[in-house]
Amino acid sequence: MSENKRQRDKAKETGLLIPREQFDSCLIGWVEKFGASKPVYSYSSVIDAMSENYGSTEAARDMFSHSVRNAGQNSPCYLFQGG
Repeated sequence: MSENKRQRDKAKETGLLIPREQFDSCLIGWVEKFGASKPVYSYSSVIDAMSENYGSTEAARDMFSHSVRNAGQNSPCYLFQGG
């Protein structure tokens, strides 16, 4: 098994966003509920990171809403701050 595949599998198990190089700086903490830990990301930081790939904040928000936010049982948590 390649190292890249191992990292993707671990990220899926823990709820970490991949590529980790892009999103680890957006990680602000962990929550625990019923014995399970989930990563917590800053929504605005994730959108900023995604904007680099999608060309605009609006495109990043659309992609987040449709594909990232509720990606499954192991999805991370997002902290929406501000107004």
